[in-house]
Amino acid sequence: MSKRVERAEKTGVIALRDEGLTELPAKLFQIKSLRVCDLTNNKLKKLPAPLGRLSMLTSLTLDSNQLKALPD
Repeated sequence: MSKRVERAEKTGVIALRDEGLTELPAKLFQIKSLRVCDLTNNKLKKLPAPLGRLSMLTSLTLDSNQLKALPD
């Protein structure tokens, strides 16, 4: 995953589809230039509040997860 994070720091785009994620990796919140994040088809039940600090994020895809609520 570290190579994808490095690439995302340069491109502002990351795809973590079909990874079986139950929570988001902490490194994701360190990508200040992140604009597009695809988390399709994981096992996420909640999203952490730090997601809201990604001020450049314009597209967040969460299809096929197990989300019950969204953070404020």
